Amino acid sequence: MLGMTTQAPKSSILGVDWKAGQNNPLHHTGALSKHLLIVRRGQSFSVQIIFKHPFNSHEHNLIFTTETGEQPEEKRGTRCIFGIPDSVKRSAKAKAVWSAAIEQRVSYPEMGIVAVTITPPANAPVGKYSLRLKHSREEEEELGALVVLYNPWCTDDSVYMPEEADRQEYVMNQHGVIYRGSGNYITALAWDFAQFEEKMVQICLMMLDLSHKHLKDPADDVAARCNPIYVGRIVSAMINSEGDRGVLNGKWSGNYSGGVSPSHWSGSYAILQRWLTIGCHPVKYGQCWVFAGVMCSVLRFLGIPCRVVTNYQSAHDNNRNLTIDVYHPDFGVKYVPTEESVWNFHVWVEAWMTRPDLPPGNDGWQVLDPTPQEESNGVFCCGPAPVTAILNGATDLKYDVPFVFAEVNADCVDWLVKKDGSKKEIYSDTKRVGQNISTKSVGSDKRWNITSFYKHREGTEKERAVFKYAVTRDYTRSHETENSEDQDTNEDNVTENGTAASDGDSSSVTGSTPSTVNGETAGGSLNGTAGNGTAGNGTAGNGTAGNGTAGNGTAGNGTAVNGTAGNGTAGNGTAGNGTAGNGTAGNGTAGNGTAGNGTAGNGTAGNGTAVNGTAGNGTTGNGTAGNGTAVNGTGSATNIIKMADVETRSSLPALPQVTMRFEEVSKPLNGKDVKVNLVLHSEALVSRPLSINISVTAMSYNGTPLSTIQSELKQETLLPGKDLSVPVVVPFSTYWEPMLDSDVMKITTLVSDSATPNLMFLAVSDVVLLDPPVDIKLLNEVRVWRAAVLEVSFSNPVEETLRECSFTLSGSGLWREEQRISLPDVGPNNRVKVSLWFYPYKTGQHTLVADFDCSMFRDVKSSITVHVKDTMLYRY
Repeated sequence: MLGMTTQAPKSSILGVDWKAGQNNPLHHTGALSKHLLIVRRGQSFSVQIIFKHPFNSHEHNLIFTTETGEQPEEKRGTRCIFGIPDSVKRSAKAKAVWSAAIEQRVSYPEMGIVAVTITPPANAPVGKYSLRLKHSREEEEELGALVVLYNPWCTDDSVYMPEEADRQEYVMNQHGVIYRGSGNYITALAWDFAQFEEKMVQICLMMLDLSHKHLKDPADDVAARCNPIYVGRIVSAMINSEGDRGVLNGKWSGNYSGGVSPSHWSGSYAILQRWLTIGCHPVKYGQCWVFAGVMCSVLRFLGIPCRVVTNYQSAHDNNRNLTIDVYHPDFGVKYVPTEESVWNFHVWVEAWMTRPDLPPGNDGWQVLDPTPQEESNGVFCCGPAPVTAILNGATDLKYDVPFVFAEVNADCVDWLVKKDGSKKEIYSDTKRVGQNISTKSVGSDKRWNITSFYKHREGTEKERAVFKYAVTRDYTRSHETENSEDQDTNEDNVTENGTAASDGDSSSVTGSTPSTVNGETAGGSLNGTAGNGTAGNGTAGNGTAGNGTAGNGTAGNGTAVNGTAGNGTAGNGTAGNGTAGNGTAGNGTAGNGTAGNGTAGNGTAGNGTAVNGTAGNGTTGNGTAGNGTAVNGTGSATNIIKMADVETRSSLPALPQVTMRFEEVSKPLNGKDVKVNLVLHSEALVSRPLSINISVTAMSYNGTPLSTIQSELKQETLLPGKDLSVPVVVPFSTYWEPMLDSDVMKITTLVSDSATPNLMFLAVSDVVLLDPPVDIKLLNEVRVWRAAVLEVSFSNPVEETLRECSFTLSGSGLWREEQRISLPDVGPNNRVKVSLWFYPYKTGQHTLVADFDCSMFRDVKSSITVHVKDTMLYRY
């Protein structure tokens, strides 16, 4: 029996020139590939088709078909048929229609050479596309593949960014700065985004295809990639590995075996490349700045403008009540972890896009947070949350605005945990959270303080009004048109890297190193007056004297005549539900009777605790001040003020004035003893016996204590009108091991007056250690594909031998993967130096990072900018 074979129809196409070398640079993707065509939607590109015969445009129609995804459909925008001339009949439901035209001036039809301009629409889903061509009656032929990205240069694209300088910074710049340290003394970490490395195409598209949405419904997922809101949420979920095959496994303390410490990483590409190499399984390990740095790389590759943002004193509010309880153990009491905390700093990403799904005014920067903290619609992702919505307290808008609002605005309540497990409120603070919100400036490495984009100035009426508005929103609603408030007109501050930032959001103090004098002093009275706060914004007469906040004003200057002393909030609790009497409930006369024997509500009538004190600053009289409650309530005592502000005074006139501050004896150099002085001062006329509990703890940056370094209890006497200086010395031999994988050394001081044990003061200082330097030198001019000579060195600053030493060198365009160099042991006060050659493979500016790691110093980093020039060719 004879078998029959079918012969494939002969192709009429001799070849296709995608002109990637010409198109890609015009689409700002030239650094990604010189071979694969990578274009941006809403912008045309050129291809050259070479036929085997002359081409006659009057006789030969060109019908193109482009598709993306496994189940392409016209109605989803994932398939489009278009032609020259475009006589294609499409469905009325067709989305994302492409177009094409012949470029007559560069076409040579008699030779069969046809140049075609093709334009993907500005709403096309991003991803990899196939392109086919049907020529007259010929069979449809595969032309090849191309990649389509978002286009911030196109006015019709939802990620359009109008300023070229911003596009260069937030899309094209591969060099970044991520801010860490503490809120007062900020450190800068150079980060290599490397979004234009060639494998980024495969990595980022693979990431989208492995998302939970794609696995559930591939067709819907690919179609939805036209929307940066959707893609932003997908990338936020895929950077972490909670519940999917995401990139990074997070770990915040303990042993990092099986991976590397998060502090090891200096850029995104090594992480993403490893994720791809190990079969798209999570890379170990990451923390918030690593998650954010990697996400920024992926979004910039996709064409979504973005930047990395650091929020200092960042609240983690898991119950969405906008209040964080902070617990301080008394001397000898073990710390018990809590679900809520205030992170020393937290890092997220802002992405630029329109928000047609929300009321007008919410376009622009959106918070996207890939760090797995809380679930959003059942998935560990966060955002996009409009920054303007956060500023205006619109916590009923999507996505995750309440959580991000709390991160920058939550109130804090400090509690003392006693040995018997009981808790006493020390202080309530409305200003601690959300400080010095920072990002890299456009076109420079200066730090840009963008706090005023997120919140109104602390302590202003507008800030408190926004807070009150935020807590009254219905979080379950997806969106609701709200009246936005005008933003503050204060200009945002720009400071140099490594400078000390003040408590405000529009000023800074120059400084080059982290400092111990960056703590806070909270002097909360447990036996003071229930004044110092506004009893309400209503009339304290025949109406309600407490529908406002307990604030920072007087605790009632109006007459509480036969009216309720407060059915509203006097701070964080109720200001009382009884009658204050017939006199003034605050600074006037409280009638002729006593101010009461009940309690002033069940909450705080201000920001501190005032037990068994007077109900104001006036006269209490001899009788009963009505049936209401005025005493045994709570009131404000002192404010938390940064140590840089010199002092914190008790605002209680019934008590002696006290100040506390930390003074830096020497810079906190890693490898040297840490030395600070706690200075106390009293204006009292008598000596005051004090009990001083000093605890030094190694802390993770997310507010979790890792181990106690040392603690001591001192008994001192504070003389009237004199400073009492209490030295605090933490030897290197004591702290080096607990601090090896720690971010912050927290010095906590609880001071109590022995004569009045319930009167306590709290001072906290976060010490950020300054690492010894790593020296980097380039010994010759650097040119692409030519040998460059590099010298890296480190000097041992301690009287111990350093073991398990290594250098890790990295930099996109310089090395294709990290270079690890094992080193011999380094003796006391000895220097180790390494010289090596490397061959840069890309021109332009690149960030070179050197990381030194050993048994006693973890991931000490230094970086330089390398200018790689073109190779000069000579003719002989």
